[in-house]
Amino acid sequence: MVDRSRNLCAYLCILSRYDIPINQFEWLHSVKIGVSVYKIAGCFFCVDNFKRIYARALLASVSDGAGTPYVPIYAAYVGASSSQLGLLHSFLNLGTNVFQSIWGYLSDKKNTRVPFIIVGGVISSVIWLFIAMTNDPGMITLLVAVQSVFTAMAAPAFVGLIGDLVPASSRAIVSTSINLWTQAGSMFSTLFVGLSSLIGLPGFTVGFIIATVSGLLAAIVMIGFRSAQRRYTTPGRINIVSVTKHIVREGLFLRFCLVNAGFGFFMSIAWPVFTVTLARVAGLTFFEISILTVASGAAGILGLYLLSNATSRIGAAKTLMINRSSLAVLPIVYGLTPSFPFLLGVNILAGVNAALINTAVLLFLIEKTPMEERASFIAFYNLLAGSSYFAGSITGGVMLGVLESRMRQDIAILIVYIVSAVGRLGMGLIHAPILSQREAK
Repeated sequence: MVDRSRNLCAYLCILSRYDIPINQFEWLHSVKIGVSVYKIAGCFFCVDNFKRIYARALLASVSDGAGTPYVPIYAAYVGASSSQLGLLHSFLNLGTNVFQSIWGYLSDKKNTRVPFIIVGGVISSVIWLFIAMTNDPGMITLLVAVQSVFTAMAAPAFVGLIGDLVPASSRAIVSTSINLWTQAGSMFSTLFVGLSSLIGLPGFTVGFIIATVSGLLAAIVMIGFRSAQRRYTTPGRINIVSVTKHIVREGLFLRFCLVNAGFGFFMSIAWPVFTVTLARVAGLTFFEISILTVASGAAGILGLYLLSNATSRIGAAKTLMINRSSLAVLPIVYGLTPSFPFLLGVNILAGVNAALINTAVLLFLIEKTPMEERASFIAFYNLLAGSSYFAGSITGGVMLGVLESRMRQDIAILIVYIVSAVGRLGMGLIHAPILSQREAK
């Protein structure tokens, strides 16, 4: 929902922010898993591995779609304050991104991926049950913080595993098709949970149970994964000092991360306020909230189909500048016209932006990071992004709380939205010079 793609599995939710000029719809010629992976792999051993990767991505996205969009709304319904909502949104990002720096390093150091994916998936999935059993905002925030730590255990390892197995010539197809399957899985589960509320079932409980079961299945499907030993730098040569020096030497990658973090700060200022608007100002039903998420995801898939070639023609710099800057519209619409038709329209627009960005960022991080340190580079990217989201969410929640104590709630909300919108626009525009450098090289 809203800016962040709630329709992707966890690792794509964390990574989604960039776009690069590729033909994003080669997957239309090979969308069936058995056909596409056989073209890529050419052997039964690899086909079995790729089926497991696709199955894991799909199941994890079902878990994410059934649980993640509803956690902040659930907290708001049980009485969370503006500051508590800001803290909740910050923990949704901080734990995941900060601990990715640790888990990503350990994954590279131990020269292994699958155990991190399985253990992290099991623990983070079980926590959904505990969230379903509490109605205390403080406890919900604590559980989300713990859950994000173990979600972080799986995310960089899974992205790294894709990079290890997929040939460079096929990464565009694979990353785009994975995006397609995750979008579909997440939309289905989100809509199913929303529909369950229409027939009298407790929507939040149903969603959190589905998130638990599908998350556990996503981990189980990776048991017995036959991963070949990687044939590059030995784990003993990888250490924090060497990785840090390598990142610093990659000046463009570092600047790329810093600019993204600046944008992330202003973007995340609005996140706790979005929750307040949906749950308390607009007063949307559980089903209407699910429709916003599903419509955003569906628009993203359609947008990729219609606009992918145009994106390739105008290049990454202009594409990213347009997509980032256009997200300034989102808080303005939420602040001025908080009614379902307008919120639906702006979420559809945001869904197209997110979809054009999501597939490309995964491909960028796979192709522009060194193979032997890929998980660590991805973790560094997420460390900066998560820190900015933490600071932005806390700032937004506290700012709204302070303003609400001094003026009408609608005015306070609008002021926070304006701050976020101005920052989004300004930081979005300065992405162009950074990506232009990369394209020139």
